[in-house]
Amino acid sequence: MKLLSERDGRSLIFPRIEGETIGLYLYHDEAQWIDGPFGLKEPDPQKWLRILPAEIDLALVPGLAFDWRGNRLGRGKGYYDRLLGSSDFHALKIGLCWKFQLLTRVPCGEHDIRMDAIIAGEKMINISLPM
Repeated sequence: MKLLSERDGRSLIFPRIEGETIGLYLYHDEAQWIDGPFGLKEPDPQKWLRILPAEIDLALVPGLAFDWRGNRLGRGKGYYDRLLGSSDFHALKIGLCWKFQLLTRVPCGEHDIRMDAIIAGEKMINISLPM
């Protein structure tokens, strides 16, 4: 995978579902993956170094859909909202989606965390989102 092989000295952190939270783990070349609870590959916590949220500079955040105000529609479990809204998380939050996932409006509540920017397909969308 190009993202992993051409990281040019950048550290890459990957999420792992741990109960009701997301654990963050530092990627390395000998990293091993295991099956997570939603059928996705996740870091093996026995082989990866755990990272604190305060150590993150930039977060690329997946979602089912986003809107032009930076709201994110997830799967309803709140994993990312709890992580991104924690008091020790200060990273720039960029939502990642395909163009068809960028909608006029997605439902959101007080607990939902807005993105600082969105990348839809190959284009950066609205890098200065209103608060």
